[in-house]
Amino acid sequence: SWVSLDDVAGARMIVGHLLDLGHRRIALVNGPTRVSWCAQRRKGAVLAVTDQGLEPKDVIVDVVVEDLTVEEGT
Repeated sequence: SWVSLDDVAGARMIVGHLLDLGHRRIALVNGPTRVSWCAQRRKGAVLAVTDQGLEPKDVIVDVVVEDLTVEEGT
């Protein structure tokens, strides 16, 4: 048994929801994009922004957590 996630779809949904609520500056707290699922989450966020005709550089504030540990995330 295993569980799989669609990181692109998940990020796209949540960022889209925030945009629908009227937010226009969104912090994306994420790991480095050299980690595949981090890159996928950023891709989903960018898609949500472009879906609404906005520029990702104007909306997404990247907060990169380089060391994916509990200590680094606090």
